[in-house]
Amino acid sequence: MNAQEILDRARLPLNDAEKERYLDEDGLLYLREGVRTIRRLRPDCFVGRLGSDPAADIVLNPPSEVQIEFEHYQALSDYVSARWQDRDDDLTGEKAAAWLTMAVGALT
Repeated sequence: MNAQEILDRARLPLNDAEKERYLDEDGLLYLREGVRTIRRLRPDCFVGRLGSDPAADIVLNPPSEVQIEFEHYQALSDYVSARWQDRDDDLTGEKAAAWLTMAVGALT
């Protein structure tokens, strides 16, 4: 799955398929942060690549492949959604916190 596909998936629970509320550039930062979180929690998924930053080469134009295990795509998408939601509105802090807990919990 490439970076743009993950961001598009992350927009679905936020009702932002038209890309009007959230910037791809912010999503890319959150996506990279999420990949680094996966590496921190599950270094076994990055055997042979532990000496380099797994998120450094992730770009949107053209969209690069995100080199993680397929079972982590949904957790990464949920992580990006939660970060966008957390930034969006003070009233949604509990929902964003629950999404972050769910996303990070799915990695372990």
